[in-house]
Amino acid sequence: GLSCLLGFHHARLVADQRFTGRVDNGALVFEGQSFSSPSGAADELCRTKDGRKTSLNGKELISARLPGETDWVLLKALERRMREASGLQA
Repeated sequence: GLSCLLGFHHARLVADQRFTGRVDNGALVFEGQSFSSPSGAADELCRTKDGRKTSLNGKELISARLPGETDWVLLKALERRMREASGLQA
């Protein structure tokens, strides 16, 4: 399946937060938890320095590595690339 990496860094955090995951049957799976959307995964897993949840755009934080490729690509950029390849507008 598709490999995924969620990376979150913010000035209010003690340290970077990184989670590895994958796409399984159309769902994102990080830390053994299944999520139906990138933002749902980011909102649930990432915390501020004082431990609070925060609202995040998962497409700007989660990168994917397509099978056979070595580079990680943000979901936001991957979505744009797929739209352009199919001739669809944003």
